Amino acid sequence: KGYYKYKSVTLSNGVSYPFTQWKLLIKDNFESSFFISRLMKNCKENIYKDYLSESNDGTSLRNENQLRPNAIYAILSSPTLFTKSNVLKYIDNIERYLLSSSPSTMSLRTLDKDDSDYKGYFNRDDNGEYLTACGFNVHNGIEFVWLYAYYLLLKIEYTEWKSKDECRRFVAMKLLPMMKYTSRWYGLPEMMNEKGHVIGEGCQTHLMAVAGVYEVIEKIATM
Repeated sequence: KGYYKYKSVTLSNGVSYPFTQWKLLIKDNFESSFFISRLMKNCKENIYKDYLSESNDGTSLRNENQLRPNAIYAILSSPTLFTKSNVLKYIDNIERYLLSSSPSTMSLRTLDKDDSDYKGYFNRDDNGEYLTACGFNVHNGIEFVWLYAYYLLLKIEYTEWKSKDECRRFVAMKLLPMMKYTSRWYGLPEMMNEKGHVIGEGCQTHLMAVAGVYEVIEKIATM
């Protein structure tokens, strides 16, 4: 209806790209900019960056190259930007470094457990420690249930399953801890500590956690 008046992207140098061309430029350059395929200093291989920093100082570059789970949502939202072989390598790293090996796991770490910034226990106190004070590590190790659900959606989508039943059995086993979880709120918690303990300061029945699991169940039910 003409509400959006723009038809192109104009750069600071005055060069304009129609959206159709801009889309192709993003696609052609996305993985070369965001996917790290080789082992680098203080950085794992086969991970997707969260962002590209403008600064070249060491801290920015190190933070830029940390293994985090946020690309999961990006892959599911915009799959045409990603190469399947690279996604499979990224999933392998998720399972190795962001997913606990405990059979009671139902959440996903927000940062690689081997990272020097990783802090797995939430602390709301102003304890004077930069990485944890006042809950600062909420995205530097604290685990989220909704991220676990989206990991399962990614796993369902990109794994070469022998059969639908194999996929359903895998997902059922991964959801079993949630089936056993009890709460007076009859829901799923928002955040968990390193050892799988629910964080009291977090929401005890969280919209995104429940919605994510519902989406997983819907996915395997309609395969």
